[in-house]
Amino acid sequence: INASLPSPKYFSLNFKDEYPDLQYRKMFVEEYLNELLRIKLNVKSLKDRAIINDNCVDLMIKGIEIGTLWVHFTCVFWAFGEWQNSKGKEVGFDFKRYAIERIQSYFQYKKSLT
Repeated sequence: INASLPSPKYFSLNFKDEYPDLQYRKMFVEEYLNELLRIKLNVKSLKDRAIINDNCVDLMIKGIEIGTLWVHFTCVFWAFGEWQNSKGKEVGFDFKRYAIERIQSYFQYKKSLT
């Protein structure tokens, strides 16, 4: 986050400290896929029936990472549009700052994926 900008009034983006780490995301996705498969098979337990392998988890994580980038990018365009529409009006939200912080988050997250 660019420290030269004034403190935001109504939001705070802190993805670096608040976004779950890779280990937690993998654990979550594995549990999610196991539960999804258990429901799809209509069984009480997957024990001795099926196993979600690491490749499935890794593919889902990659999809989530691409989706995360897409959300950052979408929020940037939305915020700049709202900033443009709100010029000259008192809206109580700094759309321009939000867009700048989101684009910074986009590039920081994209860099972390390489």
